Amino acid sequence: MKRERGILFSSAMVKAIMEGRKTITRRLVDMDKLAVKLPHTVTSDMPELITPVITAKAGRHPAHLNPHGAVFLPDLLGVKPGEFNFVCPYADGYTRIADFPSRHGKWRSAWEIVVDADQYLWVRETWRRDGLQEYVFRADRDDPGKAWKPGIHLPRVAARIVLSVRSVRLERLHDITEEEARLEGVKPFFEQFPGIGKDQRITTGELAVDQPYRASFACLWDEINGERALWKTNPWVWAISFNVHSIAKPPRKQARLDGAAQDPKPLVKSITLDVAERLIREAERPLSVREIVEMAGTDLTTRSATPENTVARDLAMHIKKYGDRARFVRPSPGRFALRDLEGEA
Repeated sequence: MKRERGILFSSAMVKAIMEGRKTITRRLVDMDKLAVKLPHTVTSDMPELITPVITAKAGRHPAHLNPHGAVFLPDLLGVKPGEFNFVCPYADGYTRIADFPSRHGKWRSAWEIVVDADQYLWVRETWRRDGLQEYVFRADRDDPGKAWKPGIHLPRVAARIVLSVRSVRLERLHDITEEEARLEGVKPFFEQFPGIGKDQRITTGELAVDQPYRASFACLWDEINGERALWKTNPWVWAISFNVHSIAKPPRKQARLDGAAQDPKPLVKSITLDVAERLIREAERPLSVREIVEMAGTDLTTRSATPENTVARDLAMHIKKYGDRARFVRPSPGRFALRDLEGEA
């Protein structure tokens, strides 16, 4: 089932997302709210040793992790892979144990949430309205002397960036590899801090020169989360991988003649573009205009006698209007692709 949730990003990270440098984010796990869902009743598998027998009924239960990541319910009933699914605040899906590359060149096991289809995150970013009451974002222009509003107050209708969640892992913060730190959108340590000596170490002891992206990410983590959980404490985090699903032009707030406030008017979506996006995403490759028209069939509601010309015109106008922010790109003459899929190649 399709589901959208809001997620906060700083202006610097919004820029990284729009430039294609950021495709993963880590968020601190609220251990007081960690929960699991049991699809069926779970009973202790050692009834001869534990009496009375511990049983947990199907449904949602608070949970906690031991230092190694084993999952326990409040009555100390341990649950195994396949018996539960984590309740993740960023995506729905089923939980399993999977192996991933470690920062030491070996493999490690971690909890993975295999994400259900159509799980989206809309980006809350710092914003304001200009004189025309148009939504303006700090990531685009950091106008000095202007009063900006925090992203937590951004209305959903004004959000321009929607992310499609690919996967979620529950792991320790220090499990992040150098490559994953690069995909967090940070710059290398000595590019970020050019005046610091090459013998600089991060708080867990590693030389920054050996892991420049990881060191830079450690500094960013402490800047954002230092009051809750410093890098050196190695907290549990949700590691969320995503693609950019869409970047839209934010709507203007329509002014009424009497001067009263009015809710922002949603953007009018193009059925032609939505159909084209769905077909290209399903095909996982660039499509020609003729292929789009043939595959769409009656999904295209245009009354034009030349639907190929209509589709080609709409796609071309979209790319010309939105430029680097367009959801479509033209990789070769007469063929169209999705910007987020092209970025995966």
